[in-house]
Amino acid sequence: MEPSSAYLIWMAGSTLITAGAHYLISSSLRRRAMNAGLTWLLGITLGLACAKTVYAVIEMLQFWMATGLKNYRFWDALLSFDVYRVSFFGGVLGVCLGAALAGRLTGNAPMRALNVYAPAGMLMAALARFGEGFLGFLGAGRMMKINGLSFFPIAVVNEWGEGRLAVFMLEGLVCLIVAAVSLRASSQDRFIRTLFYLCLPQILLESLRDGGLVVHEFVRIEQLISMVTVETVLILYGVWAKGKKRRFLPAAVGLMMAGLFVAVEFTLGGKLFNGTGGGEDFGFLSHALAEEEEFWEDAETWAEEAGGSELLIPCLSYGVMALGLALLAWMERLGYAKIKDRMK
Repeated sequence: MEPSSAYLIWMAGSTLITAGAHYLISSSLRRRAMNAGLTWLLGITLGLACAKTVYAVIEMLQFWMATGLKNYRFWDALLSFDVYRVSFFGGVLGVCLGAALAGRLTGNAPMRALNVYAPAGMLMAALARFGEGFLGFLGAGRMMKINGLSFFPIAVVNEWGEGRLAVFMLEGLVCLIVAAVSLRASSQDRFIRTLFYLCLPQILLESLRDGGLVVHEFVRIEQLISMVTVETVLILYGVWAKGKKRRFLPAAVGLMMAGLFVAVEFTLGGKLFNGTGGGEDFGFLSHALAEEEEFWEDAETWAEEAGGSELLIPCLSYGVMALGLALLAWMERLGYAKIKDRMK
């Protein structure tokens, strides 16, 4: 069976599983069965449409940055049946629109319908991520440096026994965890918090992917979408907490963390530190401190002792990013505490 065919079968089955889960948890909604059925139908339709549209827009940006738009055919990308040319977050947007519209059509408030649907939506997100395993190395990271870990589900292994980190498995597991937590949360405030915690870990996990939707060398579009969504939620908390002290503190911290994450991406791309110890190009900071000859001699010695810092700098960078994500999670809890009464 072709990988794309297996993927389509997996996704079709996943939508049915999600529809069943949605029906089971939506007893508080009017016209429960019809709502679940319409959410399933509209979610597939709008999810696919938005996934293709967002991908086409991102691909257009890639062409524009690289060679211009002279030879780019937007409609070819939009109408392509290639399952590789879709955007995950475009699909998320479409499914959310489908759930809200289904709520409206069945006499339920759109936000109420979204709050009820949130855990099932996260289940769908998890299954969609797991399904990327049928698409070769699409959801994989860089080549594994530790041979002992080159086995599934930790890695995706090619015919030569070379493994790449199975990032899609990590993303799927994170989505399952968020789905479980969302299911236990109050149904009155599920959607916005579930959306926040869907996007938060993707900031790091998208960085682990090898390739992906990248514009202008290192700007990972779906990572950027995740950060923008996280920051938007924190700003909304500040707006809704009118009259509360330091209500925009979480949003301000979010902006600082965004700057930190950009610095991390620069570091991983060799724009700040390349860690090669080669003496010619150590990135921006090396040139800024080029007069400190003794500093660079010590840096070269340290890099050699650390095995060329081949793994050290990425590990430190991702460690810093993980700490930043933990701080953002704390800020979300702090911001939500200020508006909890309003959400009820």
